[in-house]
Amino acid sequence: MASSAAPATVQAPSMHAAAGKPLSPAAPGRREMLRLAIVYAVAINGTILTPFIVATLMLRFGLDEGQATMMTGFEMLGMALSCMLLPHLVARHASRFAWLGMLGTVAMQAASALLATAQAVGMARGMAGVFEGMLFMLVAARVANQPSAERIWGVIVLVAGLVNGALLIGISYLPERWAAQWLFLALAMLALCAAPVLLQAGRAIVHDGRAVKKTSAGALPWLRIGAVWLLTILIYGVQAGQWAVTELAGQHAGLATSTIGILLSISSFLGFLGCIASSWRGSHQHRRVIIVAALLLMMVSVMWFFSARSGAAYFSSQLLLNIGFYALTPFLTGLLSEIDSDGSLVSRTVVVTLAGVAFGTTAAGWLLSALGAERFGMVLGAVVLLGIPLVAIAFAPATRRTAAAK
Repeated sequence: MASSAAPATVQAPSMHAAAGKPLSPAAPGRREMLRLAIVYAVAINGTILTPFIVATLMLRFGLDEGQATMMTGFEMLGMALSCMLLPHLVARHASRFAWLGMLGTVAMQAASALLATAQAVGMARGMAGVFEGMLFMLVAARVANQPSAERIWGVIVLVAGLVNGALLIGISYLPERWAAQWLFLALAMLALCAAPVLLQAGRAIVHDGRAVKKTSAGALPWLRIGAVWLLTILIYGVQAGQWAVTELAGQHAGLATSTIGILLSISSFLGFLGCIASSWRGSHQHRRVIIVAALLLMMVSVMWFFSARSGAAYFSSQLLLNIGFYALTPFLTGLLSEIDSDGSLVSRTVVVTLAGVAFGTTAAGWLLSALGAERFGMVLGAVVLLGIPLVAIAFAPATRRTAAAK
């Protein structure tokens, strides 16, 4: 993989503009991107490990799947509220955000393991989401206002995905009783071990955040932002809807429940390799072609997934779907980061993302029952295809955008 640090000829003017106006902070180097990836991994591991958290809550408190899923949703709701209400503060108080995010995450993960009632654990999961959102905002603020930001996000998501994917595979091989007792304590220890990295990330944002010039809301290209947000809802809705019924699709393919879990864990781990598409040096010039190719790959693989009749087809289609998804998403986040002055735009996009996840998860069950597996796959493929016109709007060439503005 090519170096993900920006060349010196780009970094120098970004730190000291010729006219005395700050353009953007220096791009993070390799070591800093690794630190940001660890922060990102801690921030999102609750969403990556959702199936295991649901299973843990069911086993520990005797809940049904719907109740356990709702409790897990409190964590996502907490993250959404945090990212919606607090992002304008992170650039000015990044060091405090790092301390609060780290301590709060450790405390709420430990509380989730030690509290005795489901109601108390549900509140702890919601507060964990608030503190995880603060950690996510640190990453968004550091990548804000960076040219070719998709390369930075590609590296961050790739490394974080491999960390969380390895955790996912490891947990899938452990007995359920172990997870019920130790999963949340393991997440608390992971956040505690990452504490020096989290705090260093906060200090880096304080240093570079002084160079960022605030952009007024009226100056933002809202047509492009709206297109990215709509595409985000479509893509995350499809991914969440497909993920919600993977076990039913696996049973339809004749697979045992234990086999389904292992295949999904391995395909999720390997799927993060799709981030390589955005992290190589020439990706920015070819991003529209890469995005459209990723959308087509997602469309074909999701339809193949719901027609799978063997373990090989089930695994291969899920792997290709994950690769397409992770090849695409760093470009969407990267475009927002390029025009984002302080990380608030990317942070608030978490709310849009969770809206897509909620819609896809809610609609998946009854659509599958009403249409059957293969037709449901076709509907999801058609929804992915609707994203191509949005790509043309969001990633239009600069000359065309200038002409449209006139």
